[in-house]
Amino acid sequence: MRINKFALQVLSSMLLAMFVHAAFSGPPLFRYKNNAGVMVTTHVLPPDAAGRGYDIINSKGDVLETVKPAPTAEEMQAFINTIEQKKYDKTLMLKYGSLAELMKAQKRKSTELDAKMTVLKSSFSNIKTQIDQEQKKAANYERQGQPVPETLLKLLEDLYAAYEQTEGTVREREKEIATERVRYEYELNRYKQLKNLK
Repeated sequence: MRINKFALQVLSSMLLAMFVHAAFSGPPLFRYKNNAGVMVTTHVLPPDAAGRGYDIINSKGDVLETVKPAPTAEEMQAFINTIEQKKYDKTLMLKYGSLAELMKAQKRKSTELDAKMTVLKSSFSNIKTQIDQEQKKAANYERQGQPVPETLLKLLEDLYAAYEQTEGTVREREKEIATERVRYEYELNRYKQLKNLK
């Protein structure tokens, strides 16, 4: 929204300059640097020159208005980042009334994630144990020269699928815990900066 406002301000400046020129005889003159870096004065402003900034002058060469260059992509991104940082800081300060409150909330979150991971790893271990047991049963059938029952093969298939799914979930939870730790450190340090704490 502020970027649009910036664009409107630039447009307003251009329109204001046009009105100022209306008080003088003759069309407005634009002075700008071309692609070769040479200063040019003309009655028509090329579109590509508008973004680089230019002066609006009268017939005597007096500067009536100076239009600054349009912000670069890097400047735009920096502007957006600044706005986002301010929003984040405001939310952070409203969310936690004190440093102790922030630390308490983070400890509660960490405990919750650790508990979920413990349950998940326990389930993962149980599935692995069950797979080992069923594989031994299948091996016994094969040693005796008997075909492995379809029910046992189906059970092993389901166990393998559950194993892979649970293994993937464990990895996701590990990433979540790592991300939470990084976020916690950032929140803690940022909160201290905003509160001027050490």
